[in-house]
Amino acid sequence: MADVKISALGAISAVAGEDLIAIVDDPGVTPASRKATMTQVLAFINSNISALSNIVEDTTPDLGGTLTGSGFDQTGMGTISMTEQAAANADVAGDGQMWVKTATPNQLWFTDDAGTDFELANLTGTQTFTNKTLTSPTLTTPALGTPSALVLTNATGTLTSPTFVTPALGTPASGTLTNCTGLPITGITSSSSSQIATLCSDETGSGSLVFATSPTLVTPVLGTPASGALTNCTALPATQLTAGSMQSGMTIPDPTLTFSINSQTGTTYTPVLADAGKIVTLNNGSAITLTIPPNSSVAYPVGSSLTFISIGAGLTTFAQGSGVTIASAGGTATAPIITAQHNSATAIKIATDTWQVIGALT
Repeated sequence: MADVKISALGAISAVAGEDLIAIVDDPGVTPASRKATMTQVLAFINSNISALSNIVEDTTPDLGGTLTGSGFDQTGMGTISMTEQAAANADVAGDGQMWVKTATPNQLWFTDDAGTDFELANLTGTQTFTNKTLTSPTLTTPALGTPSALVLTNATGTLTSPTFVTPALGTPASGTLTNCTGLPITGITSSSSSQIATLCSDETGSGSLVFATSPTLVTPVLGTPASGALTNCTALPATQLTAGSMQSGMTIPDPTLTFSINSQTGTTYTPVLADAGKIVTLNNGSAITLTIPPNSSVAYPVGSSLTFISIGAGLTTFAQGSGVTIASAGGTATAPIITAQHNSATAIKIATDTWQVIGALT
């Protein structure tokens, strides 16, 4: 191996016991260059370590920076003094902080790695407990605010304006129910209709109380009922009837019937559902085609009738829609024509897609 200066040698990545180092033997007398293994050096150090002296314990070390425990436990440290500060340090994922908050007196806080601060409870001053359970505490003149629920077992003293939820009051010696609601009727002694009426402030009418099942009403003003059955009613005025179906056997005294008019002026027209029971006028100087639609397009109830008056000079011819059958006494039974201007005809639905046309036809 060629001679090389020590400073020119490459660095070793790891030291082993058999590795060699250069030393100068007996440098003060007869110096000579020698070699030694790392094992020899370590053995020398171990045998002479007791010679180390003058090591003095520093009881008040000043680290001048952050002490990192690298995950090791710290035990036997005694009292820890921390300088107060206004807020926790910046959050570090996976780390929590215990710190002293500036206050008078100062306060001990803990901050989790999400940045949430928690004051560690003390027995002085005002404390706010969130989601905490106190087992059998003794509270001296507490300000409870408005608790959502409270159980006062064996409690004594005076409660000002409390709110009781479903309390069992027993038999109070006295009480005023001026603003009470929900008073059960079973708590009222026997009374007449007139006596109970004196307790009401918004009643209408007079006389006896009326209950839901089979009441007898004397000249009532019903207003507009949401529903009702007038099966056995009499003296129903015809002017009060609206569009709808009557039950079999009902009689309308002196009826006055008024028809709505649908005026058409084109040369073609297909009736719509709203035309049932109406009069449709057809007014054009040219021939007019009137198409009865199939049930699939316009679902008239069976028994519906459509009345048509040919006002214009153009004659009106009935036509069958897809799947529709028209029967009539016209020259062409399935395509009757209203005979002349100012004549009329009525189409009556007698089956799903079957219509009978009657009137002045040719």
